[in-house]
Amino acid sequence: MKTTKKFQLTNLVLVAMMVVVLLAGQAFALTPDQTTSIETAVATGDAATIKAATKAVMTAALAAGDDPADVANQITQTAVTAAVDAGVDTSIAANAASNGVTDSAVEAAAAAGEDTAAAAQVASSGATSGAVTAAAASGIDIAAVTQAASAGATSGAVTAAVTAGADVATVTQGASSGATSGAVTAAAAAGADVAAVSQAASSGASSGAVGAAAAAGQETEAVASAANSGSTAGATEAAIATGQDVETVVAASQAGSTQGAQAPATVTPAADAPENAPEDAPEDAPEDDPEVTAPDDIPILDDAGSPI
Repeated sequence: MKTTKKFQLTNLVLVAMMVVVLLAGQAFALTPDQTTSIETAVATGDAATIKAATKAVMTAALAAGDDPADVANQITQTAVTAAVDAGVDTSIAANAASNGVTDSAVEAAAAAGEDTAAAAQVASSGATSGAVTAAAASGIDIAAVTQAASAGATSGAVTAAVTAGADVATVTQGASSGATSGAVTAAAAAGADVAAVSQAASSGASSGAVGAAAAAGQETEAVASAANSGSTAGATEAAIATGQDVETVVAASQAGSTQGAQAPATVTPAADAPENAPEDAPEDAPEDDPEVTAPDDIPILDDAGSPI
């Protein structure tokens, strides 16, 4: 109960900060060299290369004392936008970039003796909000990119938690809570289908966490439960803070968590050709009981950035 309340309080702070950032603009900005390193990695289309580049940028920013949520947001925005520009699958970019930032955040927190679950929550929130913002601005499938980013965020956090010997279930709950909260907040700011994004984020959070847990030999049932709990908390707090229909958003979140746990470590490829879509095209996600499908071409990455 204490853990859940801690995540709820952190979510309220994160949502408030994220709304300010989304409305007023970023306080943190990547350097030209950091931007180039991410764009170059994304152009390869290789998940391990993208993870390595984004993890390096996140690690350097954390060492410099920059805000982790803001940094994660900028990294995933840059990665998704670069994927659109390069004609690379945006789901791969979103997944690997989010994986890199949460892996880095949890690893750094563990090394410093700090709260790894809180680090996972903050980084995941920034990662998914950045991905949603970039997807909305680029006119691509927001739900698909959300699911990919959320899966990457939780899988990166779980992988780092296992490596560091941290409490995997608690880190999972933190990452899932942040991933869903960040996505819902950004979707509301972008005028996107919040329920569809909530479901996609929760589905990705569960699939990424369970897939990474299974690959690491962890108890997947406990991880799935933690992911569901975290996603529900994140969706609830973000829906309240942004004035959404809480019941609808939470129901979508819970449906997504169930779906994601049943299809671990998979995401839906995004539509990567916005230039061919009409400007007034409707949101790709359906409004009523949106369903996020889950093919199997996105790998779970280990701590070194290699597919498991």
